[in-house]
Amino acid sequence: MTGSGRSRRSLERAVSQALADFSPAFLHHNISPDPGPPIEPLRGAFQTMWHAVREQDCPMALAGLEWGVVAIAGTGALVYARSPEGREVLLDGLGPELGDHGGGYQIGRDAMRAAACSGWSERRRTSLAEPVYRSCTGESPEESGWRLVDYSLERRDRAEIAALARIVDREAEKGDSIALRILQSAAADLAQTIRDAVESAGLLAKQCTAALSGGVGANSRLYAEHLQAVLAEHAPALKVVQVRHPPVIGAALVILRRISGGDYPAQRARLLETAGELFRARPQAAQGG
Repeated sequence: MTGSGRSRRSLERAVSQALADFSPAFLHHNISPDPGPPIEPLRGAFQTMWHAVREQDCPMALAGLEWGVVAIAGTGALVYARSPEGREVLLDGLGPELGDHGGGYQIGRDAMRAAACSGWSERRRTSLAEPVYRSCTGESPEESGWRLVDYSLERRDRAEIAALARIVDREAEKGDSIALRILQSAAADLAQTIRDAVESAGLLAKQCTAALSGGVGANSRLYAEHLQAVLAEHAPALKVVQVRHPPVIGAALVILRRISGGDYPAQRARLLETAGELFRARPQAAQGG
């Protein structure tokens, strides 16, 4: 599916596009635990079975974990831990004002702050300034004047700010020290949430995997490396693994496991093997965060 933003209209448009040339007799549909009314393209159109899939279930399925840790660093951030005994802990996902520690919005906001004061002194100078100003105002820092201030005070979709995280990652990879510091600070914040979750779940001393997903977590090498380095101080038995498949594939795996019976391992392998072909065949919207 393709779409932009987080509105119900965008979701309905994406579903309509996905089903334009597809008329199944029966449809298994992923739905959140608190879904609200069915979206219009699915209302009465098919014989449908609804499956409640939580956000954290998708990285767990993609990483092949029965227990362990999920850390999602996308537009926002959350951490989920499950022990072998079934104890579950879910932390953060509180939004940009109260939480989302280490998420893309935090990185994007810090990028704008760094860009805004880049000209104050040599020690503040950063290569983030030009691309951040261009992305936000369409002009260079010299041309923009106070437009970045105006941009920052306007009401924006969080995903738009979080999308600046890709600029931060790119400039950090090129060697910009301020961009790197922003990434590392965000990763350290997420590491603290992970530490809280694994302590609460009784996993601190266990050898286990932390499945790192989301637009930032899955795609930034520097972010993942610093996250592992910080965790090594407090949870050395925890191994960070980046989950690169899109969450929608994880949702499909969760549903597949529920309906496939004993043939799930073979079907899971087949789905992961062919998922790349599906996403190469369809145009994708830009990822946020």
